[in-house]
Amino acid sequence: MALQVLNIFDQKLISIDPIISDFEQDIKNIPKVDRAFFNALVYGILRWRKSLDWIIENNSKRSIKRIDKPVLNIIRIGLFQIFFMDKVPDYAAIDTSVNMAKQISLLRSKGFINGILRNIVRNKKDILFILPQNCDANIIASFKSFPDWLIKKWINALGKQQTIDLCDFLNQIPSITIRVNTEKTSIDKLNNILLNHVKSIQRLNYSPLALSITGPQQPISEIPEFKKGLFQIQDEASQIITYILNPQPGEKILDACAGKGGKTGHIAQIMNNNGTIVAVDKSKKKLDMLLLEMKKFGFTNVKTKKLTWPDSNYRDEFDRILIDSPCSGLGVIRRNPDTKWLRFKKDFIKYNREQIKILSAMAHLLKKGGTIVYCVCSCEPEETTDVIKHFLSNNDRFKLIKKFYWLPDSIKKIINKNGYFISWPHIYKMDGFFAACLIKE
Repeated sequence: MALQVLNIFDQKLISIDPIISDFEQDIKNIPKVDRAFFNALVYGILRWRKSLDWIIENNSKRSIKRIDKPVLNIIRIGLFQIFFMDKVPDYAAIDTSVNMAKQISLLRSKGFINGILRNIVRNKKDILFILPQNCDANIIASFKSFPDWLIKKWINALGKQQTIDLCDFLNQIPSITIRVNTEKTSIDKLNNILLNHVKSIQRLNYSPLALSITGPQQPISEIPEFKKGLFQIQDEASQIITYILNPQPGEKILDACAGKGGKTGHIAQIMNNNGTIVAVDKSKKKLDMLLLEMKKFGFTNVKTKKLTWPDSNYRDEFDRILIDSPCSGLGVIRRNPDTKWLRFKKDFIKYNREQIKILSAMAHLLKKGGTIVYCVCSCEPEETTDVIKHFLSNNDRFKLIKKFYWLPDSIKKIINKNGYFISWPHIYKMDGFFAACLIKE
């Protein structure tokens, strides 16, 4: 199954989530331990693909480009087990890989697969992922498993050591971060309840309602308190965005790119379920899911609308607008390692244009004295500060807010002197987000 998913990913070059969704029934029918093994293989290989390919390239007479993708993915699956899964004996990883070749009618390749894996195992002790001093960007890219262009970009922005630190953090398997629904419980009560369901739980440093949990004894979706709407899965950085928005009870709020409603629920929660939230998205499916989530959490002040901006019906209507804009998603690679191989340098031109277009459309929907929070799950300047600077240069009625008197002190620490929230993952140990708050004068 892992091989099929990886092959489809290489063929279609789309997000891994919908591909895995197509296997949902098959995944449900296998034991829990096998589901975990499947996930470890798929996400692990996506996380470490370039490093695995570097090993193959240095131990094969045939270049990576000349190896058929299904054969290459079999070798990657074997290598991942050999280097990253302590409980799988090397001989078992090799044997399984050869058998997979037989099962998918690649009999002519089984000798090649067997030979390269055995050769690598013989030399395993000499293959070390230790960066040599004064190494160049290409070596960092290979050892840390990131595209060359992205490593060069980060080195130019952050320097070599911070780039290495960033890669190391993004290659970690993230813990599960949740936000407590204070409409139904308190953080202390939920903390005590969840101790019965997870290995460990701790409060986080920045968001007042964030808990990090590890080792759940069952899928989160099956925990009774989740089903009752006592908490929502949401990274700490994402939670902070709503605090920056600062919604107030009784206001009319626009959640302009609502998706499945992670931030929508938080907005409703801070508003004490009082006022109106209009949640908008292009996808009706996502909006239907959002309404189900809001019902579970007990929020009744959310309306949904499927449309594409701009819409003249809403001119000068909203007190606050949240724009969680489409972006590269480079700040959430920890959770979506497939993003590494789906983004290219040229994509920033497309994202920048779309982000400016969306932000400009929102300007007409905001009341005088109202605020817009523009955010993306990326720290790249093309999608963050460049967008804000372009917007402000063309909209003189808007000013950038730099003083956030309403924020908890813990969050104020992350706001820089220019008024931008930029949560570089390796520094703040959370997802990489950007936010700017603009007021209409």
